[in-house]
Amino acid sequence: MTYITNDGIHNLANYELTDQQRMALSFGFNFIPVPKPLKDLQSYILQQYEDYARRIRIKHLFNHSPDNSEYIDPLRPTFTDSTWQAPPGGKHIESYLKQVRENLISEVNNFDPSKKTSRQYSPPWLTNTLKELSDNRDIIVTEADKNMGVAVVKTSDYVHLGFKHLMDGNSYELCDGLPNYEDLWKCLEEILTKHNRLQYFDTWKKTWTKTKLAKFLLQLKGREELKLGTFYMLMKVHKTPLAGRPIVSSINTITYFASKYIDRRLQPIYKRIPSFLKSSRDLILELERTYFTSNKDFYILCADVDSLYPSIPIEKGLQMMKDSLVKRNNELPKEGQLPADEISFLLDLMKFVLDNNYFSFGNLIFRQKQGTAMGTPAAVVFACLFLDTHETNILNLSVEKPILYKRYIDDIFAIFRKREDAELFLTNFSAAQDLPTIKCSSFTINDKEGTFLDLTIYKGERFESTGRLDIRVFQKPQNKYLYLPRNSFHPKATFPAYIISEINRYRLICSNDEDFEVVKKDFHSRLIARGYTEDFLNPLFLKGKSRNELLQNLQKRETPQEPKKTKIIFKTLHLPQTRGMRIKSCLKLTDEVLETREGIEVFSRQEPIICYSNTRPISSYFSQKRNKIHSLTLQPIVDNNRVDVDNMIEIAIQTDRTHTVQPFPLNSSFGISSFRNFGISDFRK
Repeated sequence: MTYITNDGIHNLANYELTDQQRMALSFGFNFIPVPKPLKDLQSYILQQYEDYARRIRIKHLFNHSPDNSEYIDPLRPTFTDSTWQAPPGGKHIESYLKQVRENLISEVNNFDPSKKTSRQYSPPWLTNTLKELSDNRDIIVTEADKNMGVAVVKTSDYVHLGFKHLMDGNSYELCDGLPNYEDLWKCLEEILTKHNRLQYFDTWKKTWTKTKLAKFLLQLKGREELKLGTFYMLMKVHKTPLAGRPIVSSINTITYFASKYIDRRLQPIYKRIPSFLKSSRDLILELERTYFTSNKDFYILCADVDSLYPSIPIEKGLQMMKDSLVKRNNELPKEGQLPADEISFLLDLMKFVLDNNYFSFGNLIFRQKQGTAMGTPAAVVFACLFLDTHETNILNLSVEKPILYKRYIDDIFAIFRKREDAELFLTNFSAAQDLPTIKCSSFTINDKEGTFLDLTIYKGERFESTGRLDIRVFQKPQNKYLYLPRNSFHPKATFPAYIISEINRYRLICSNDEDFEVVKKDFHSRLIARGYTEDFLNPLFLKGKSRNELLQNLQKRETPQEPKKTKIIFKTLHLPQTRGMRIKSCLKLTDEVLETREGIEVFSRQEPIICYSNTRPISSYFSQKRNKIHSLTLQPIVDNNRVDVDNMIEIAIQTDRTHTVQPFPLNSSFGISSFRNFGISDFRK
C-alpha cells in the first residue's frame, strides 16, 4: 500500500487519536475496505439471476412502455411488491435465460477463490479500528460541511450544538409525545378529497377505487416503516466558534412522499425563475456571454441569506410561493402549464409538509413551526419560489437595477454600477417589515473580485482586453482534500474517471491558463499525498479537454437531448468474487435472440450491462453512530429552577443506551418555554 501523507481530520474534540485511528479516518468517508467473501457464492449469484430474469420478463410483457432512461413515473410507489413475477417470455427469451443460468452456475463452479488481484489489499486492523471509533461514547465522527473532510467532535459538544438550534422557540417546539398519525393521515386524505384526487368510480369494476396519486401519497399508511425524522448536523469547521448545519432526514416520514410529489411537479416551474442557477456552471456560461465594454467601473456583490430554510414564515412563505408559482407558470408554453386546481392542490400539500415536520433528537420529539427542514425533497423548490417573489419585490423598488443578478438557492451573485446601489439592495433585502427573519448579513462588495460557490470572479487580463470577467477556482483553506485513495475497493474505472473529471472542472472554471496550471499542479500534489504514483497520474493529466470544448459541451446540455435507449442491467455487488467472474460472457446475447422480434423489443440490439453496487464504505460506520444520538435519554435535570444541560448530557452519554427511541413523557406544563425559564438561554450564549 502506498503511504498516505495527509490525515485530513478536523479534530474538534482535541481527542487523542492513535496512529491507527488517524490513518483509518484519513482514508476518508468514501473509502471502501475490501469486503469479506461470500460464504455461498452460488446462492447469491442465482438470486441476482432471478432479479435479472424478472426484469427481462417484465419488459417483454410491457414492451409498449416508453423506451427512455430518463422516464421515471413520478407516482411509482417505493414500497412495491417485489415478489410479483411476470409470466414467462417468448420461446427465444426463455431459451436465452436458461442458457444464462447454466453459464452462471458453470462460472461459479469454475471460480478459483484463491485468485488474488493487486487491489485485494485491506489492512487487517482497519475494520476493528473503525468499529472501535464507532463504539466510542465520548466522540462523534461525522462529515464536515461543504465536503471539507472528516470531523471529530465531542458527543457532549454535538448535543450542545443541536440544542443551540432546537431551543430557538421561533422555529421549533418541543412535543409531549408522538404525533397523532391517525389525525395526520386523515388530514392528508381530506386534502385529496377537497381536490377530487382521493378516489374515482371504476366503471369496469363498478366500485370506488383510490387514484394513483392517493396510493402514492398514502403508501406508508399502516406500515411499520413509518418513522419520525431524525435531526443531525454537519460541522461548519470554517466557522468560529464551531457551528452545525441542521438537517432533518425525512425519508419514510409521513410527509416524505407528499414532499417528493411537490418537488417533481414544480421542478420545471422554479427553473423558469430569471435568477435561477442550477450550479456554478450556469454562471460560467452567463459570464462568458457578458461583455463589459462601455463601463468597466462596477461592483461585484456576493452574499448569502442567513439560515434561509428555518427562517421562512410558513403562512407568508406559502403566499409568496403562490405568487411566484402563478407568475412563472404563466410564462410556460400553454401545453406545459399547470392547471389552477393543481396549483391550489400543491399549495395545500406544501402546507401539510411544512406544518408536520416532526423529528427526534435524543429521546425528545420536536416539531418545526417555522420554515422548512433541510432534508425534505421540496425544501429547495419552496425556498427558491419564496425568494423569487422577495427578490422581485426588492428589485422593483430599486431605481438602479443590477447589470447582472443570479442566485443559487440562498447564494446571491450580482453586479451593480455603484457601491451605493449594492448596499441599498442589501438594506432593502433585510428590511422587509413582514419578513423580519430574512436577513443577508454575510456579503462582500468589491470593485475587483468576488467569491461565489467554487468560483472567484475577478477583473483580470481578459477583462482589460475583451471586457469579459475572468474566473478561477475558489477553494476554502479548511478543505482537507480527502481524495479517494487508490487502494479503495471501488471499480478500477472510478479512479481515472474522477481525476479526469476534476481536471476538466478546473479547466472549465479557469479562464486564465496560468490559474489553471496552478490549481492543476496543486491537485497533482494532493493526489500524490493520497497515495497515487507519478506513473498512474501523469498520463491522466494529459487527457483533459480544452476549455472551448468544455464550454461547447455545456451549451449543448442546455438544449433537449434525444432520449437514450434503456439497457437491460444485471445487478450485483462489487466483490472480489464477482469481479473475478466472467459475468459479461455469461450474459452474451445469442444471434437467435437478437434476430427475433421479441429480442429486439427487449434488448434493442444492445448487449446487457453489469451494474456493480459498492459495498460498505467507511461513512456507514459513523452514520450509524451518529444515529445513536437518538437513543440518548435526555432527561432534564432541574437545579434551583435551572436546567443543568451539561449534567443532563453527561448522564445520558454514560447511561447504557437502548436502541429504541422512547419519547420523554412531558406534562402539559412542560415545553420549550420551560427550557427557557430554567436558564437554557445561558447555555445558548
